[in-house]
Amino acid sequence: MRIRFKKGNNRATLTCLRDDGTSTWATARPGLVEHDLVHYAVETTLGYDRAFYGAVARGRDLDALGTVDPQVGRKRRPTGQAHHAEHLVSLLQADRRGGVFEDVYAALAEARTRGAVPPDVADARLDRARRRAAELLRRWAELPAGATLELPFPAPREGS
Repeated sequence: MRIRFKKGNNRATLTCLRDDGTSTWATARPGLVEHDLVHYAVETTLGYDRAFYGAVARGRDLDALGTVDPQVGRKRRPTGQAHHAEHLVSLLQADRRGGVFEDVYAALAEARTRGAVPPDVADARLDRARRRAAELLRRWAELPAGATLELPFPAPREGS
């Protein structure tokens, strides 16, 4: 899948072009692109294929994510990789804001004990996700209005 973030003056557009030729897109309000870029960093660094972008690659429409499910009468809570990815994205975003956490590694360790993230998400893997997120956010910030940032999903493995 190809993921395209197009920067506008006040809004951005996220378009996902699936390998089967189908696509989905949505207009993103300010701040959401940054969240989605951190998602990309987390999911591609940890090899998650069943979280946000994996669901989109498998056919979920961007508009359907986060909406109320009529069968249950509320938004569905993420499970498995999607739950872990959301937790890690929140952790990294809070850390980038100068955050709520005195020590992101202590917060990660505490999250492991609660099962909010799996035990294999070690500090070194979190560091790689943090670096990837920082690079993507830098690239987005430097992008002029009207330009596009395009990313592959899944991403090529580091070192290949």
